[in-house]
Amino acid sequence: MPACLKANGMSPEAADALREELMTWIRQNFPAYYSSAEKFDHPLFRITSISTAADKAFSKYIENIARAQAATILQTTPAAVDYVDQYPIVYTNMKKGKKVMPEPQTMDKVMVILALGKLDKGNGLPSFEDSAQNVRGFALESGELLAATLDLAHIFYGTGGGLAHLSLWTRRGATSGTGTTERTDQAYEGLPEAR
Repeated sequence: MPACLKANGMSPEAADALREELMTWIRQNFPAYYSSAEKFDHPLFRITSISTAADKAFSKYIENIARAQAATILQTTPAAVDYVDQYPIVYTNMKKGKKVMPEPQTMDKVMVILALGKLDKGNGLPSFEDSAQNVRGFALESGELLAATLDLAHIFYGTGGGLAHLSLWTRRGATSGTGTTERTDQAYEGLPEAR
């Protein structure tokens, strides 16, 4: 099973337009994002309020592109992949970088990150480390996506400033060790909201 896959998600123009809309919301509602002195414990925050037009653009992308990329990573068909959650995110400057270790039940889970503007480790995009401690970093242009299994460690370097759209997926019928279907992703559960 491929651990990471980079692909085109939407046109750069469409991604940049969504970025501009989110930046307007951030300027009004999350001014700490602009403070170089402000440092956070969490590597990213959810953006909780978007326009109907942005919601429609993200929904179309989710159904037409992100689902297919999640299925490719899981080596199954799009119909065999269940949607878990999705939201725009802002990567933050952290007090210090950190490695987020995967939970055991994330083997059949995938996240798809859509870059809204250029995105790399310099503005928040994590690198990924497999069980053999091989680290792989990526650089995305606006509109490109990165699909990655959640059984990889995420290495956040402490730098922020990037914007993205994150969607979470699971293989239909995937179970945890208890035999129940996991509907939330452990690595991103309880993600703080930008207010």
